[in-house]
Amino acid sequence: MTCFGCCLERDEVPAVFNEPFIKGGYRLPNQPYLYYFKSLFFQHNELLNMWSALITVLCHVYLFQYCPFISILWVLNISGLLIHIFSFLAHTFAHFTSKAHISFYLLDFMGIYIGFSQVIPSFLILHYDIPFYLALIMGSLALTWNLTTFYLCCREYYVSWEPWFGGGSCEKKKPRVLTFVRRGTWLYAVVWIAMMVKMGFYPPPSGSFYCHLLAIMSLVMECFILTCRCPERWYPDYFEAFRSHAFTHVCAGAVTVGLVMAFLQDRSAWSRDHYFRGEFILCLLSVTNISCCFMLAYRTLTKIYHASEN
Repeated sequence: MTCFGCCLERDEVPAVFNEPFIKGGYRLPNQPYLYYFKSLFFQHNELLNMWSALITVLCHVYLFQYCPFISILWVLNISGLLIHIFSFLAHTFAHFTSKAHISFYLLDFMGIYIGFSQVIPSFLILHYDIPFYLALIMGSLALTWNLTTFYLCCREYYVSWEPWFGGGSCEKKKPRVLTFVRRGTWLYAVVWIAMMVKMGFYPPPSGSFYCHLLAIMSLVMECFILTCRCPERWYPDYFEAFRSHAFTHVCAGAVTVGLVMAFLQDRSAWSRDHYFRGEFILCLLSVTNISCCFMLAYRTLTKIYHASEN
């Protein structure tokens, strides 16, 4: 019989579920799906992660009313929505089964890559007078870079779990999110710094500077929290539920909200007869990027399922 509200210590759950610095508050594994949805309403070590991701999903849904259909804002908001949908699923079903744990966290990583990939188009959209061919070249390079890094992420993700497929231990090789975002982060950081420098010398005429600044500072804070993992790293005995990861969800949501608000203000300053010629190609490349990431994730998950069954 399921015991709602019951939690286990770290050494009472399979090693695949263990999280660094989190000693207790683990939900019961191998329970019905309903049990994990009901865990939204009792305390455990994923509680704030679940709620912060879910609330951010609702915020993105609300933002759609302000995003013109088939625009870079529309795709940007979809990217933010996917990040937090997959994050919610990962934190909700992290303790369901080992296979579910591995699968949902790969989708979570995919959401992060999709979100990162929108940084380049977001930068280009600031230069709304950019030539069409330049938008095509830079957007294609961003697409190629992101798909290459995500492909390497999928390959390394499978390799990191390979000892577990053969009955070995996964404690030392369990992949962490920072392992798979490190390759692309430096490139995107350069782009964000370039955006700040440009806005410092040429502030947006629409007054959207502070919205862009909100997005940039939120991204910096998100990376800092992911790296430091405070407070659970410093006080592992006291903050099983009050984990830093929940704040990264808030920061990631603030990035998208800040960009959407900034771009809406920028658009309002354009002349009525102005049309950004490069926007369609950036939207097309962004949708292609999302579709290809789903395909890569599907192929990796299929490979994982076959290996775990053999």
